[in-house]
Amino acid sequence: MEDSCDGPVTLNKEVKFIVFRSSLQQLLRWCHCPSCGCVDFTHTSKNIGTLLLVTVCCGSCYKKSTWQSQPYIGPYPAGNILLSASLLFAGATATTCLRVLTHMNIASISGRTFFRHQSSILQPAVQRVWKKEQRELFAVLMTEDRKLVLGGDGRADSPGHSAKYGTYTALEVPSNVIIDIQQSTECGGSYHMELEGLRRSVAAVEEEGLSIGTIITDRHRQIAKWIRTELPEVQHLYDIWHVAKGISRKLESLAKQKECDAIKPWKRSVVNHLYWSAVSTESGHGDLVAEKWMSVINHIQNVHEGHGDLYPSCSHAALETRADQKKWIQPTMQSRVTLAAMHYNENAGRPQAEKKRAYVQRLMEEVLGHCSGEKGQAAVTVAVPPTLSSAFEHPDKESAIQGHTTRFRVHDP
Repeated sequence: MEDSCDGPVTLNKEVKFIVFRSSLQQLLRWCHCPSCGCVDFTHTSKNIGTLLLVTVCCGSCYKKSTWQSQPYIGPYPAGNILLSASLLFAGATATTCLRVLTHMNIASISGRTFFRHQSSILQPAVQRVWKKEQRELFAVLMTEDRKLVLGGDGRADSPGHSAKYGTYTALEVPSNVIIDIQQSTECGGSYHMELEGLRRSVAAVEEEGLSIGTIITDRHRQIAKWIRTELPEVQHLYDIWHVAKGISRKLESLAKQKECDAIKPWKRSVVNHLYWSAVSTESGHGDLVAEKWMSVINHIQNVHEGHGDLYPSCSHAALETRADQKKWIQPTMQSRVTLAAMHYNENAGRPQAEKKRAYVQRLMEEVLGHCSGEKGQAAVTVAVPPTLSSAFEHPDKESAIQGHTTRFRVHDP
């Protein structure tokens, strides 16, 4: 069993088909012995995941020959490793997708095989491709000779402040590419994970000799203090998306209260006005941004003048034609009105409805080269943090039982 003569990398581009067993048996009946030409033969078959092996024995000369439905890549059937890679690179849930194949009665790999491929082949390939592309991104940024504008945000495995796993992503805003991803799993909660993730991202960028001019984050108080004390020369800005998300949630909650349903039609307009207040004002004019934003209180009451000294009147044209679309909110309600790591980079700035998947092809090439022995092997180890309960002293069994039963003891009067 040898690799495809075209090379393992080209196997991903080759078209594959779903073939029924009855159709294969019909095809075998048309075959003849390559030695004597006899058509009288018996055959046996077995499958290894998606691979079908057919052994044919001639009834005349008794010579055996073997046919396989797919080539091998090193020690792996090509279909098995390509299926595992496709599931991971598509972001699909392996268990669900493999169950779909089972429901169709299609010979496939098991979930255990997928996870073995993932840990030994796919994850190292992803890390190698990411490190290579990250070095290329840093090299391009070095040639631009400017200070970076970093936008960062963290994501935890669960809501609240008791998360166990956290990742922090740093985006270079003018280039619109993700330049660093950090894991922070040993900090004891998502609130601390976010600050630690930013620290590591900043350190990784500075190690490459790049300087940071601006950092954009959410309104995390620890991050604000850290930037103020540790990076005093760096400008710290708040991401308006996070501010808008918070206001949107408050308006949505307020609109559900009694006699506040008139707010609901205005929610999107109020959020859009917040964005407009920021993007329509030059940097350094915070007072003007504030007056533009506060003018929404008058606007929703159909008052479009007298907002303030810097922004005295609304910038829009007359709104008579829109009077029937929204109900103007009465002044008595005004006090209730003033109340968010290789695919993104691939598609950043692309025209709508144009899909690019070149990074998947690069990952496939890395995986197939790894399996065929053309690339060195390297394992990826991820440090698993201890459980949150390990930080506390465990009581002995008798004390735990006693403490549990005494909680619910009914005392006699």
